[in-house]
Parts: sequence; structure tokens; C-alpha cells
Amino acid sequence: MRYDSSMRRVAVKLLVFLLLGAVVNVAVAAVFMELRPESKHTRGNDFPSKEYQYATVLYVFPDTPITALSCQKFESDGWDVTITTSMFLNGDTPLERMVKVEHLKTGWPFRTFQGWLGSEWNRNRADLEFHQRWVLASGEWGHDSFILEGSNLVYPLQPILSGFLFNMICYAGSLWLLFATPFALLRQKRVRKGLCPKCAYPVGGSTVCTECGKPVQRRAKIEA
Repeated sequence: MRYDSSMRRVAVKLLVFLLLGAVVNVAVAAVFMELRPESKHTRGNDFPSKEYQYATVLYVFPDTPITALSCQKFESDGWDVTITTSMFLNGDTPLERMVKVEHLKTGWPFRTFQGWLGSEWNRNRADLEFHQRWVLASGEWGHDSFILEGSNLVYPLQPILSGFLFNMICYAGSLWLLFATPFALLRQKRVRKGLCPKCAYPVGGSTVCTECGKPVQRRAKIEA
């Protein structure tokens, strides 16, 4: 019975710290999007593939013919954005229409949330339309990047499962160490003084605390 009760307490504590880790995880991602540290343009091997660019545009603008693509990626601590622009041409005529998709990811140390913002306009930069997928956004829309504009409010909402779970476990473990370490040091100090580690009652030579009934780890064993 005592063993079952102890296991239940451990399970409850584990769930509580995992929940706190999830809350911290969400808060960290939101803070990075609010502060939005300065980003750097990505070059080299980390540049998005053409397959990714096609998939990104078609996710926001399905059933749309793609005739030309250009892409940029900007990375920073806690967030990054990939901006893919697709241009639609009609034979040899000038540019007829353009769409732009901004794929945002945020979270630290791994990305935990993502979302997509899309804009569409014609050759005269008129009839601008906007599309949002898994993003809470408000601010000034225009032809430049919505996300790179620091004054705009942007919060991605779709969880990235692997990153979310990893970050949640890391934050939960950090919180457990933060809360558990002072109590562990206090218990060791009480044992060295010959006190019950739970209630600090003097135990003398007894193996069980006469005040609270907790089994007592003897001081001689600790010193050994």
C-alpha cells in the first residue's frame, strides 16, 4: 500500500513538472516572437531545396501553377523564416501575378511551433490578398516581408511534435532540478545533524522517526 502511494506521488509530480515544462515551452516561443532578435540571411548548404519551395507554396496556394521560384531564409536565436516567392508568367508577356509564402518557425533550443503567411498580388501590385495558416497575426500588411517587420504581431500555432516534446522534457528537468536541489541539500543537512530528514525531529539511535514515522537514514552510514 505504501509502495503504491509513493508511486502515485511520483507520477503526479512527473505530470506536474511536464505540464510546467510545456507552459514554459510555449512561453519561450512567444517571447522570441515578441522580441524577434535580429536575423541573418542563410547561405550555403542550409538553403531550402526546390522541393521544399514547391511544397510550401502549394500548401498555402493549392492547385496553383508554378512557373518560377525564388527563395530566401533568415535565421536567428529562437526563430527563423523562409520566404518563397512564385512568379506566374503568361508566355512572353510581362509578369501577371505573384504569390509570396512566409514559413515561420519558433522555439528554443529546438523549433516548437510553425505557421504560414501568404500574400498574392497582380502585375500592378493591386488587389493584394492575404492568407494565413496556423498563424495568429496582425499589423501592417504590404509587399515586403510581414514577419521581418518587427512591429507586426505574429504567433505560429501549429506544434512541431519532435521539437515540442524535446523542449518540454528539457524545461521540465530544469524545473525539477531548480525545485528539488534545495530540498535535497536540506535533507542531507538534517541527516548530518542527527535529525529526521522530513520533519527535523531529533531521532537519536532510532531507525524510524518517532515523530512522523519516516524511516531514517543513519548518520554513520552517510559519513561512511
